[in-house]
Formats: sequence, structure tokens, C-alpha cells
Amino acid sequence: MAAVYDLPVLVEDAENIVRAVKTPYHIKKGKLLGNAFRPPKGVRAVSVIRELMGLDFCELKGREICGDSFIGMAIVNVGGLRGLGDIDVTDERAEFLGHAHINYRQMADADNPSADLIPLFKKIAAMAQYIPNTPLSG
Repeated sequence: MAAVYDLPVLVEDAENIVRAVKTPYHIKKGKLLGNAFRPPKGVRAVSVIRELMGLDFCELKGREICGDSFIGMAIVNVGGLRGLGDIDVTDERAEFLGHAHINYRQMADADNPSADLIPLFKKIAAMAQYIPNTPLSG
């Protein structure tokens, strides 16, 4: 875990990020869905937590954000995301230290998403490591 004051602003390719997973939107029959990485309508980004903060921190923050619908975490490599093209990951610490965004080149329409975004979300889900039973789970 990085010391709080050591967390770099630049999100490097070697870094992993964590997406809080909630039910029933992000998982089906134990499998992570592309919806886990789909932004809300009219938005170009999804919130994630930088793994450098530690997995315990990521889980606690995910539970805080998702409440009772929190069921785990999805971990994905930043370089792998950027390698898909038209995606960047940026530090967004103004909300909380460790907060970041996966930024997409185009906006999602929750009712009728662009045909090229759905396969992208599925690719990200396939790249991610889903952790249903996190260290602090009871």
C-alpha cells in the first residue's frame, strides 16, 4: 500500500484499478458483466479506486459507495485498458484520495448504447479479475 502522501497523480500503465461490483447490475451467474464498466447515461467515465491504496481500502470504499448492493471487486490493469484504444485512466483525487476514472472517448446512452461501446465493456470485463469474496467480507 502506498503511503497517502506518496500516491502519484499520474496513473501509470503498470498500475491496477478496482471497480466496486454490485448486484444485480454487474454480475450474472457468478460472471462479471460488461455493465460493470458502463457509465451512466450522458457520462464518459466510470469511477474506480486505485489499487495502490490497498485492497482493504478499496473494499471499504466500495462498500461505502454501493451499500448493501456491494458484492465484490473487479481489478483491471491500466495498461491493458489503454491498449484497447480510446480509453484513459486519470486520477480524480478531488472526490477522495485514491479515486480515479476510466474515461471513454464517447458518451454512453444507457437506453441505447453505441454499438461499439458494448463490445468494449465486455472486453474490459473479460480482462478484469473478479473477487467475489474480498478479504474483509464476513
